[in-house]
Amino acid sequence: MTANESNATTRRLELLATVRDRDWKPTAQHDLTEFSDRLISSVDMDLEERFCNAILGRLYFADMSDRYESIPKAHQDTFQWVFNGKSQQQRPGDWDSFADWLSGTDNNIYWATGKPGSGKSTLMKFMFNDSRTRESLQVWTQGRPLVEAGFFFWNSGTVMQTSRLGLIQSILHASLEHDKTTLLQLFKHRWQQFVGFGGGRQSFTWPELRQAFETMVSAPLTPRTFFFMIDGMDEFTGDPKELISLVLATAKYPYVKICVASRPWLVFSDAFGDRPSLCVEHLTRNDVRNYITSFFTDNEHYARLSRIEPNGTSALIRDIAEKSAGVFLWVYLVVQSLLDGLSNADRLSDLIAKLDSLPPDLEDLYAKLLNSLDAQYFKHACQLFRLVMEIERPPLLDLYFADTEEEDSTLQDEIRDLSPDQITGRLETMNRRLMSRCKGFLEIENRLANPDQALFERQFEPIYALVSWSNVPQKRVLDGFTGLQGISSYLSPCGKQF
Repeated sequence: MTANESNATTRRLELLATVRDRDWKPTAQHDLTEFSDRLISSVDMDLEERFCNAILGRLYFADMSDRYESIPKAHQDTFQWVFNGKSQQQRPGDWDSFADWLSGTDNNIYWATGKPGSGKSTLMKFMFNDSRTRESLQVWTQGRPLVEAGFFFWNSGTVMQTSRLGLIQSILHASLEHDKTTLLQLFKHRWQQFVGFGGGRQSFTWPELRQAFETMVSAPLTPRTFFFMIDGMDEFTGDPKELISLVLATAKYPYVKICVASRPWLVFSDAFGDRPSLCVEHLTRNDVRNYITSFFTDNEHYARLSRIEPNGTSALIRDIAEKSAGVFLWVYLVVQSLLDGLSNADRLSDLIAKLDSLPPDLEDLYAKLLNSLDAQYFKHACQLFRLVMEIERPPLLDLYFADTEEEDSTLQDEIRDLSPDQITGRLETMNRRLMSRCKGFLEIENRLANPDQALFERQFEPIYALVSWSNVPQKRVLDGFTGLQGISSYLSPCGKQF
């Protein structure tokens, strides 16, 4: 039973209880009038709930939260500086305090920028979820109710995940989900059609949604404040100036704050450069070192090497951090490559040589790592890439059954329940295949510091673990590798090799 159905049932029971408790008589005019008023009120409330449910259903789209959910959780103890103001920044004045901006009244826009892979989306998700964001906003709201909504653009997602319609529908849905009064006012013409002849259910147009959004933030029916977070503005498929115009127009209202994130493109720098801001890779020196250390300290081969050469292994961590220039994704891919070397009993000098050979540019690193895929597993790696290209974010267990050389074997198998041990065994097998074949290009979402333990942490059920590209640019690199020897034929939908 839905919440609306439950509310309707409750109202009917309350009406029956009132009839019983007041001992209304069907022959008494006063009792009939009061009963009629109560019944009409109950019917009107049911009608309003059905209309609100219909509008919210129209605003909602199936993959509304997919990008947000796929962004990895911030590593332990990273990004704390964004609230306490203490960071290994390059020089004084390098950034504006986010906490001060939240509580202040001087400016309504905050801009987070940084290189691809520097952790902008992870930082935005961290700030959006952290209770300190709300605590700081309470100073600004001065007791007015706070409405919070966020949207995370994703250029490898669906049309709605990259468009202005997706942005507005997502924000309106989050803002109106628990505010029936405002919803009825914003869509009053649809409400009149709904009451009159059951209409008002047609698809939304952009002008209608834009007007509803502007009315909501400019002239709220009740005193309210709004905090919006918009990530990945550079992943919007339209003209960036159109999106910037929407943000600037919204931020002119006094009870609105907007935190946006993008790459440091000129169009965004021109629009937001004079606003409070931060550049992620300038502020994460300690975060990156802690991130690197967490991977190595959980590895028994590194622990053994560090006991033999403590100074050299410490220097290795420092060198990785320096070469990364604050790009977390670069760190992740490089560390996975070095951990593979440790598994092969590489000497410290071998690890240093490998690090020196890896390019500092992220997309150049993709190319080098793709070229270094194990020849024995090259075809299998391409098959896994192809599967994830066709089936976005497949569950790990589904990928296990799809990853078979016998095309019909899975369909012909006996249908039966798998025991927990059988499920765990298949998940472990598939996880190890991904790590050995794909070298970090595919990963399990919400992976923790130790990849071998990530499947079995209590924070999520392993059977629902999803497989995805470790970051969006990686898929773009694969799509563009038509010149890489051998790979294009394996990745082509019509390739003979596959």
